[in-house]
Amino acid sequence: FSVFGENNDWERVTLINSAAVLGPIQNVKDMTDYDAVRKAVDINFTSRFIIDGIFSRTFSERNMTIVDVSSGAYKSGGETWGVYCSTKAAGVVLHQSISKEQPKCRVLNYSPGIMRTEMQETIAKSVDSPSKQFLHQVLSQKKEVPIEESVATLLKVLKDDEYESGAFVDIYEFRGPPL
Repeated sequence: FSVFGENNDWERVTLINSAAVLGPIQNVKDMTDYDAVRKAVDINFTSRFIIDGIFSRTFSERNMTIVDVSSGAYKSGGETWGVYCSTKAAGVVLHQSISKEQPKCRVLNYSPGIMRTEMQETIAKSVDSPSKQFLHQVLSQKKEVPIEESVATLLKVLKDDEYESGAFVDIYEFRGPPL
């Protein structure tokens, strides 16, 4: 990280990390491509671990906020989404640890809800599973979360600052379930 200017008077610095890939979309028993699994773990988890550490060291004397754009899929796992769900779960636990280690750092795991994204299109073309069927229902009934609404909700949560550091906050807590 580079710090912009020598004399900055920032009240708070915030890191929002939303980098993620699905990784292999198949049953765990059928996964044999070590490189594909490793790449997803590196992007979805290892990079967060390193970036969060660098951010924390760089801004240790400031009030910090780290936001991880997470997924409700981490809670229940998704059939054929083992890699994705596992790395999201690891990210939630990482941020719970950071919240305990660094009291000056506010940490939030935010689930933006189901949105029309490239990731959802990939899932729609993947192997048939209950997760894919649910996603298809949400999208075909136009019950997805508009990206602007999800961003506005995240900004409100950050502004109100009423969440417990390390918490998982799901947009569906504010708008109700998709179906």
